Amino acid sequence: PAFVAPVDEREVEFVDVLKEKKKFLEFENIDLLEEDFADADELLKIKITNCKNAQQMLNQFAKSMTKLQDVQINECQLTSLHFLRHLKQLQQLDIRNNQIADPEELLVLGKLPLTKLLLQGNEMIQDQKFTAMCQRAFYEANLEIDAYPNFFDQRQLIQKMSQNGIIPSCIQSDQLTKFPVHLSFFNWKTGLKSVQLRNIGFDPDCFYPLINESFVTELTFANAQLDLSKIAVKTLKQIRVEDCTITNINLQSLSDFSLKNCKIVKIGKLSSQKVLISQCEFLSQPTGISATDLEVSECGITHQFARCFQLQTCQKLNLSRNRIQYLGFLKRTQKLTFVDLAYNNIQLAASLSFLKHNKNLKNVDCEFNGCLQDRNYGVVKRWVQNEIQQGYHFEVINGNKLRKSESLRSRLIG
Repeated sequence: PAFVAPVDEREVEFVDVLKEKKKFLEFENIDLLEEDFADADELLKIKITNCKNAQQMLNQFAKSMTKLQDVQINECQLTSLHFLRHLKQLQQLDIRNNQIADPEELLVLGKLPLTKLLLQGNEMIQDQKFTAMCQRAFYEANLEIDAYPNFFDQRQLIQKMSQNGIIPSCIQSDQLTKFPVHLSFFNWKTGLKSVQLRNIGFDPDCFYPLINESFVTELTFANAQLDLSKIAVKTLKQIRVEDCTITNINLQSLSDFSLKNCKIVKIGKLSSQKVLISQCEFLSQPTGISATDLEVSECGITHQFARCFQLQTCQKLNLSRNRIQYLGFLKRTQKLTFVDLAYNNIQLAASLSFLKHNKNLKNVDCEFNGCLQDRNYGVVKRWVQNEIQQGYHFEVINGNKLRKSESLRSRLIG
């Protein structure tokens, strides 16, 4: 019989190891080598700690480790998660204490079957877009996120509002720390008409394009930072804003626009049938504000500021409780029926002469202005009255209504 060489016991053990491919790899405090990832296509778990070239090696070899279910990469200076897109069976991901700054990196993980995600120690969790990106990436996931402990509860709230693609006619939300900007939530073609958002921050790069595709008619914001120049909803008729900082406004063709207790950095052009602005702070001069019914009250504006008002079609004008001294900005008005100038600083009665072309003027309130004590006030008032069309009256709202026929007998009304 042929000679058979004896088999070394160590060789048998080595062969057996080779037959069973690696299921788990762990590296710590070393520089990774290409041979470390050889024959890793059956790998289920990998743990890498403090390996500075981990990003480079994982970018190169992740596509060959598609069966990985548990990945731990800590203190490895990771800056990108794109290599994870190959891991279609990944369930648990621990990437704590790395250098991932952009929360949009999370979008890569959206289609993976993750159940646990550990992110603490990365810059992205401090980014204002972080929770919005979590909601956008994982809106269908049953996922635990260490840096977003109430993620699951908020996801349930969002799903309730967008169940079966049907959103109620009015959404009121004051529970979300960041607005959920994902396409499932923004399926608005089912008839959503009114959205009320309070105490909410949101990612502007996602929010404005999506809401502009909607069919809402009413928007209400409170306690937020907004750029209303980016809102261009074709069906929008009404905007109400309270307790907000507004970086820019550029809106036209609205029916109703209301601001209260806001800080307004910039206004381009604002056009609405009705504009109500009260208790607001303006940080710059608007380009132009026009409305049929215009109120800017308790804002501390001056007559220089009022020059931005385009009043050719204005019928009701309320500029009460400001710091207006001179009414030259009214000289081109013709359609006013009601004017409230109470609690300003109008000293000269002659300023009222700028109202003379408003033939339908019925009511004027000059209460608590120095012009009422001007010795020429009575003369100017009668002259303005004589310019107003027969049959209408000029009223100082603290007492008497004066028709044209009565004006010559009228006394000075203080």
